[in-house]
Amino acid sequence: MKNLVLVLFLLPMLLLGQSKKQKKVLAAQQKETQQVINHLKNHVTALQQLFTNEHAEDSIAQYINNQFKSVGLVPKEGKGYLQKEWIDEGKQIDTATFLKVNGHQLQVNNDFFPLPFSANKMVSGMPAIALREKNLPWFIDLKDLLNSKKPTENDAYKVIREEAARAAKKGATALFVYSTGSQTVAYLANDGTPAVTIPVVYISPTALQKYFPDNADILDIEMNVQLHEWKYEVTNVLGYIDNGAASTILISTIFPDAKKGDSVKQKNSVNQIAMLFQWAEKMAATKLKGNNYLLAAFAMPSLRDSFAVKTSNLLLDIRLDMLVNLPYDDFGAQMLVMDYLVKGPEPDSGNGQSTWNSDDALSISVVKDPTKRNMPALLVVKQNNSVLNAERIGILTDEKYEGEGLKIKKLIPGKLCEDIGLQKGDILTFLGSNGLLNIQSYKQVLSQYNPGDSTTLKIVRNGAEKVFNIVF
Repeated sequence: MKNLVLVLFLLPMLLLGQSKKQKKVLAAQQKETQQVINHLKNHVTALQQLFTNEHAEDSIAQYINNQFKSVGLVPKEGKGYLQKEWIDEGKQIDTATFLKVNGHQLQVNNDFFPLPFSANKMVSGMPAIALREKNLPWFIDLKDLLNSKKPTENDAYKVIREEAARAAKKGATALFVYSTGSQTVAYLANDGTPAVTIPVVYISPTALQKYFPDNADILDIEMNVQLHEWKYEVTNVLGYIDNGAASTILISTIFPDAKKGDSVKQKNSVNQIAMLFQWAEKMAATKLKGNNYLLAAFAMPSLRDSFAVKTSNLLLDIRLDMLVNLPYDDFGAQMLVMDYLVKGPEPDSGNGQSTWNSDDALSISVVKDPTKRNMPALLVVKQNNSVLNAERIGILTDEKYEGEGLKIKKLIPGKLCEDIGLQKGDILTFLGSNGLLNIQSYKQVLSQYNPGDSTTLKIVRNGAEKVFNIVF
């Protein structure tokens, strides 16, 4: 009996001690998370400052190089962290290119474009579409040109090029190609065939009707065609964690292009690179050694795609720039994705899809497309609609309220709640035709709406009903 009394006496103290211990652990975890986020934000600040440098790409590449080295990553296959590649964009249309017809300036790409095997020349003259005279531009209908060929010889570029060579021999100073049929021509920058001796220009169907209405009309034409080869060198930055495993997981993002000056894309890029550093630290420290890890910042998506195809032992492709609906500066949410990979089961290399959910906040799927046999599985991350829409509306509810509906305790500035005029103390009763009995039904209803969907929100304010129109 005495022992029972003692236990009953000590139990509240034991429970209190356990509660304090749990709070201490939680506080330590929150502190650690905040330290990580502050660390990431410091990287973001440093990277943004590097954009102001004259050679911003080189400076950022070196910064990534140093971070990879500091956390213990090694160069891949002894090639160094910085790996250079030449990009061949083929022939590009120079800004000096123009076409005037009867004094009207046509727009490059919209109204016309020179074909990549065109000669670079200035041409003028007064031709008619229906006539083919020496020392003047000629015209050809692609429909007629292709119909005159056998079905096996209907490669438009090849046929046009051959026609241009014949026209040049007969005295044409340029060849204008148009189409009155269903066939059209696209600009193929990497065509690679040698240039002919005269300019060759394609006229769009819209421009044909507007500027060339009658085949018999005499046209006053002035034109300059200038094409140039565009080749340049880019830098990929790669760091490797070699666990001696048979398979490798690629974790990557796309290198920011400082020259394009897109502030939104640059902000997203530096946030992703900062996350890449955190992934590097996490993967270097993990005890899961079943895979090697390759951390990379690629200069462009096409380089990453070709790298993924060429790397035969690649198991999983985690693309930080393609985490769907995941805010690039929501470091806390992205760290949940890391925890999935580090703490959860290692990805299955089989076909199909496996999904993991984190407190209904994130849906994380490993997806392998069986139709793309050479591509590794992709990690696909989505924030569930219920979470996204709750954030968009932006209210905190009163947990002590025991009536039906949701009572607003606090409004978050800049959210839908403020835009439509909700107030503290309002009671949410219906979203669309769905009743809101409690927080669970609220989340369930929110999950039904996608971005751009519209509905009504019914509330009770001071005993009177009000209805608001909202768009998610």
